[in-house]
Amino acid sequence: MKGFIRILEAIIASIILLTSLTFFFKTEIRPTEWGDVLTKTRAEDLLYAMERNNTLQEAMLANDATKISGVIAGLDALPPAIDWSLRIKGIPPPFIFIGCSCTQQGKTDLESRLDPLSFAYHGRPVEIRIQQGTVQELISREDTNVLLLTDYDPNLKLMERELNSFLERGGTIFIFSDLEQREVEDGYINKTFGLMWGGVGSSSGIFYSLADAASMKIKKYYGAVQTTGDSTFTFQSISLIAVDSRTAIISDTGQRSLVKTNDGIINGRGRAVWFADYDEAETDVNELLKAAVMWASGESFRLEDGIKRITPKRVEVSFISSYKSGTEAADVYEAVLTLWNILEA
Repeated sequence: MKGFIRILEAIIASIILLTSLTFFFKTEIRPTEWGDVLTKTRAEDLLYAMERNNTLQEAMLANDATKISGVIAGLDALPPAIDWSLRIKGIPPPFIFIGCSCTQQGKTDLESRLDPLSFAYHGRPVEIRIQQGTVQELISREDTNVLLLTDYDPNLKLMERELNSFLERGGTIFIFSDLEQREVEDGYINKTFGLMWGGVGSSSGIFYSLADAASMKIKKYYGAVQTTGDSTFTFQSISLIAVDSRTAIISDTGQRSLVKTNDGIINGRGRAVWFADYDEAETDVNELLKAAVMWASGESFRLEDGIKRITPKRVEVSFISSYKSGTEAADVYEAVLTLWNILEA
């Protein structure tokens, strides 16, 4: 009998011990990821369908965001609580908004250099719109793609925080001006634009064959807009900027930069361009300036109606493709489709 009682006591003690352990260990219930998987599958199906029926290509060629909205609604592939955003990357947006920190005459001269402001790029209509204002006014505008300065501004370093925010949201700072050594080495210009004093040689420029991908893009854009057939450019610059891998236009002596780019400045986003001064009568350099502006646009835009606020919790899918208009060469782009639940905003 005593043996039975001891066994019973041991069982009861074990039950008490096991029960007490639940006080120290908390049960965690993790939701499955099936909701995200389903949303991602829907996004992939949508992109595949729009690619297969040429909806994306037709919408991009016509800059027709309504066409995309209509197709997505017609496919009836998304539940009412799911919203979408379609971003196109790698090609210029249909509208390039330049904020010019310059005088009225400077704005007029810039418009003349970039004329015509409405033009076709690989069959797509592109329009450059120029707004004049102060640096602070221009970078506070949501639509400004490019902040363009026609002269050195010593106050840029004082606005570094605001300028970094502009760069981080995908903006570009473009200086079209000659610079002196003290200006290049002011602690902001050399850091943001990647400039270093020390170049020598002539002011006759050519494309730098060893340049980075950004500079090769400028060469591609120049080939699409140029009318003169020239590939040698005449500058009148006094700036002596050293050469590195980010040089886009190098002097024919190979020892001096005349156009330089910088990319991914703040957290992998934001661009900068320095463009040396030249005579406005140089048609080929005007077209080179336009090509540089096309790269400076950020090469990213949303093909959708209205302004949408994307929630932090979202699903993105993308693919690399190309479009072609007439006899022109095909151009490569990346389509990024984002889906999110509007009830989780």
